[in-house]
Amino acid sequence: MVNFFKRNNKYLYVKKQKNVERKQADHWFLGAIGLALIPADIVESTWVDIIDLYSPDYAGAVTFNDYLVQKYVDRDGMLIMPS
Repeated sequence: MVNFFKRNNKYLYVKKQKNVERKQADHWFLGAIGLALIPADIVESTWVDIIDLYSPDYAGAVTFNDYLVQKYVDRDGMLIMPS
């Protein structure tokens, strides 16, 4: 009986962790989309905050973050439209 509860608690913990990771990834992705809707002077600081708080721990996320910064966010916090 004790082993059953230990296994179920471990399963619930893993499931809860995956839900937390999924919600963080959703916030990260929606934050990237939302950059187009905020004033240009706060784009850079907002994206830095989003990366710090919600960026998933995957190589693809790092690549996307780098791409977004290189193509759309410059040093002055202005949104740059690609040519």
